[in-house]
Amino acid sequence: PDKLIRASASDLMAGSELCPSTTVALHDGSQIPIIGLGTWSSSGREAEQAVLWAIQYGYRHIDTAHFYNNEAEVGAAIRKCGVSRDEIFVVTKASLLYMQQSV
Repeated sequence: PDKLIRASASDLMAGSELCPSTTVALHDGSQIPIIGLGTWSSSGREAEQAVLWAIQYGYRHIDTAHFYNNEAEVGAAIRKCGVSRDEIFVVTKASLLYMQQSV
């Protein structure tokens, strides 16, 4: 909840050209790119290469998840890409299998 996006679709579209470097402000003031590379259908070397190409072409928002079974490849591409990790947003999902109810 600390990083809630506070922008409407009209805020994003008002005079903005959408591209991989277009960002929106988060609650803490940091900027997140609004267009990201989705990796759900990529696996193996294909996933790694797709992430490398995306970063080369300016993407700084990568979407993955444990159940995509490609986190190792996504991580390898990020390590190899030559862009500082601080500049890349990796968005993932937590499976309910790994969550426990607090008592």
